[in-house]
Amino acid sequence: MKNDAIKIFEQYISKFDLNNEKVRWKYLHSYRVAFLMEELARKLKLSKNDVIVAYILGLFHDIGRFPQLDKFDSYNDLNIDHGDLGYKILKEEGLLDTVLDKKALEDVALGVKYHNKYEVDSKYLSNTYIKMIRDCDKLDILRAIGEDRFVEDTEIPEHEETRKEFYKDTLVKYQEYFNCSDYIILYYSYIYDVNYKEIMKIIYKEKLLDKINKVLKLEDRYKDLVIYADKYMKEVIKC
Repeated sequence: MKNDAIKIFEQYISKFDLNNEKVRWKYLHSYRVAFLMEELARKLKLSKNDVIVAYILGLFHDIGRFPQLDKFDSYNDLNIDHGDLGYKILKEEGLLDTVLDKKALEDVALGVKYHNKYEVDSKYLSNTYIKMIRDCDKLDILRAIGEDRFVEDTEIPEHEETRKEFYKDTLVKYQEYFNCSDYIILYYSYIYDVNYKEIMKIIYKEKLLDKINKVLKLEDRYKDLVIYADKYMKEVIKC
């Protein structure tokens, strides 16, 4: 089942330009998130079949990014929401119809649809796969930013409203006026939307927010945010 899904993924991706840095990064990101999903599923003691489904969701979670990048060469979901597009692709093209049963197909499709949303529809809040993919996606993104990937000019200061939102202990909501500095605070706020302690522990132990601060030379500007975030994560891990 896993190998069949990988073959289908590779066949689908072959239509796109892997020499494009954005496309290449999302291709590699997909495999990293698949691995993280597999690891988390094992830590949660899911069944062998569910571990495979988790891997497949990780691999396909950004399937909508590739046609989005092909058309717009941008990650901006204001052009087209890549989660919704991925859901549509899975439903209409039936990429995984020969690999997964009906329930697993729906779980993967919903995970793709909701992995990038600010909020999850209330009827899906308890869906394990959705919670897992949202966590694993955020973890890999934070690691990538800590390696100085795809972050441009942070010299322009953030908006005061964004900083205030961070201290509300909730995921910062994207605004059309955001600049790169605002985005960094949004990424820091990912910690408020983590579902599993296993993922929170990794973010905390790897000091990912601190790494981002150092790599982007933001220690002076965002030191207070990182200190606050560390205290928050400590409390969550202790509970």
